[in-house]
Amino acid sequence: LECAGEVLDIGPNVTNVNRGDRVLAFSRFNAWAQQIVCKKDVVFKIPNEMTFREAAGFGMAYITAYILLFELGQLRQGQTLFFHSAGGGVGVALTQLSKLVNNLTVIATASRHKFDVLKNHIHYLFEHDIDYTEDIKKICPEGIDLILDCMGGDDCERGLNLLKFNGKYIMYGMSSVLSWNIKNLFGITKGLSQWWQNDKVSLKRLFEDSKSVHGFNLFQLLHRNGGTIDTRRYIGDILQKLFNLYEAGKIKPVVDSVYTFEQVNNAISQLTERKNIGKVILEPFSNIKPDKVKKFKETQKKINHTSEEHSSPETSGPDDDNEDKIQHSDGEHA
Repeated sequence: LECAGEVLDIGPNVTNVNRGDRVLAFSRFNAWAQQIVCKKDVVFKIPNEMTFREAAGFGMAYITAYILLFELGQLRQGQTLFFHSAGGGVGVALTQLSKLVNNLTVIATASRHKFDVLKNHIHYLFEHDIDYTEDIKKICPEGIDLILDCMGGDDCERGLNLLKFNGKYIMYGMSSVLSWNIKNLFGITKGLSQWWQNDKVSLKRLFEDSKSVHGFNLFQLLHRNGGTIDTRRYIGDILQKLFNLYEAGKIKPVVDSVYTFEQVNNAISQLTERKNIGKVILEPFSNIKPDKVKKFKETQKKINHTSEEHSSPETSGPDDDNEDKIQHSDGEHA
């Protein structure tokens, strides 16, 4: 859905970018290629300081996180935020952007093996596969102000039960519903029951409890009806704010690992087995081995002593994308 590289050529009516510009772009599922053609309204220049690896995993995650937190969620100081998949691309973006809000309580779910990396950036962490409802109620007796759900399924009902009076619940993914095993009869039954459950939200209940339910899909926003000038302006304004935060050291994309096109199976396994923290990047080179990043703990000291290059631990969130591990220059990227 997204990529980064250099503009090779432009059409006659393109004025927002020029040949040779360093850009990120959004595609309709065809970004796994050395060269792609994109509509001009989904191509954006990137800061000079941003690497192509960072840019390739920046757009979808950080735009989604920004809209969820500040456009739809209207997150304010003193509130409570709860979200899932804290180790994923959007999860890392949510973690970093939420640090812009003072006196915020952050609760999230993640795989147990990621806790050591994430625990210094999130106040309360829970395993997704357990029922965390009662534990969260002890932390927030009045409920949660903003819940961001990329899972669906059982988490939908749990989320509505945990939502505070006048709180907001936003669904931006359905990964738990779509990942059940169709070869297994129990998996089919569970999957169908989760679909049914997600379609049975009571409007009467929302009215009585003064709760809001929203849905957000960035892909549809970017590509429905071919995109519009208003959509480009809206996305462009948000990207500029995010680029400003990046240049100020407030946010920084985390690249978990880098694979070549020939190693795409390994890259997919990294995602499906939930081993990644941050983004998994593909590069179109056949002679480069996977470039696994150093874990967060190994680079924490460098972050603490390099304030000009990295934001502080108090503002950065999970961050292991250090330049010293990159073996080849950005000029090699297509």
